[in-house]
Amino acid sequence: MTKRQTILSIVFACLLLLGVSPVLAAEEYGASQSLLPLTAAGTTHTATLQVATPIFTPAAGTFTSHPTVTISCSTIGATIRYTTYGSEPTSASPQYTGPIPVIITTTLKAKAFKWDMAASNTAIATYTIGNPSTVAAPIFSPSEGTYTSPQNVTISSSTTGATIRYTTNGSEPTSASLQYLIPISISSTSTLKAKAFKSGMTDSSTSSATYSIDSKPPLVATPIFTPAAGTFTSHPAVTISCSTIGATIRYTTYGGEPTSTSPQYTGPIPVTITTTLKAKAFKWDMSSSTAVATYTIE
Repeated sequence: MTKRQTILSIVFACLLLLGVSPVLAAEEYGASQSLLPLTAAGTTHTATLQVATPIFTPAAGTFTSHPTVTISCSTIGATIRYTTYGSEPTSASPQYTGPIPVIITTTLKAKAFKWDMAASNTAIATYTIGNPSTVAAPIFSPSEGTYTSPQNVTISSSTTGATIRYTTNGSEPTSASLQYLIPISISSTSTLKAKAFKSGMTDSSTSSATYSIDSKPPLVATPIFTPAAGTFTSHPAVTISCSTIGATIRYTTYGGEPTSTSPQYTGPIPVTITTTLKAKAFKWDMSSSTAVATYTIE
């Protein structure tokens, strides 16, 4: 072993004891490079690893008590810095030394540092402190949405013994509003609002749900062209069909939108030049989507 190899081997061993992972080039074992993380003078170090992201215990969430939060980091020797007001932690932020009591809703941010490594990613956790004396907000079932038939809506609150009051006209429920006792029948578009009350507790927040009742039957089926659109060297005769029994098919051959006054389809349409066919089916007060097909004649 040369004198230079001996010196580098000693440096390598010292760095390992300090927890550094230097990149040793192959020359020291038979090639021609040098120790990469150090400068020629041996005074500068390049960080090649990143500190592990801190972990909060308990995890973020909503609490009815005041949790005491601990912060840990799996990188040995790392220093954890944190903030409690939502700003980004820096190496000058308060150092974590013990559990942090959370009295009010707080966003904690933490970052870990170690002199020979890149700083960790920032860990973020929001702790929401709820009021255990507030009645739970009402829940609707089924949830709001658009329905094709009337709905029977139930309302519940997870607070035992709470009284639920509701309105169906979109106004704010009060302690004098109708009391919920049985499912509410919704036969036309309505906005339900509900609020829960219980003596000795704060009233719940107001829950709202809009139910749109669309009792119209489904649309007429979209017409189908045979043969399908494409390029032809002959002159196809196009038929149009609709799976809705009793529907009347109207069509255009110039690309315009078919209406109830457009030509009625009664038999195959001969296509002698490049043409865009559009078709729509009608039945009573219903109509289908528009079918489109372009026939290119070469």
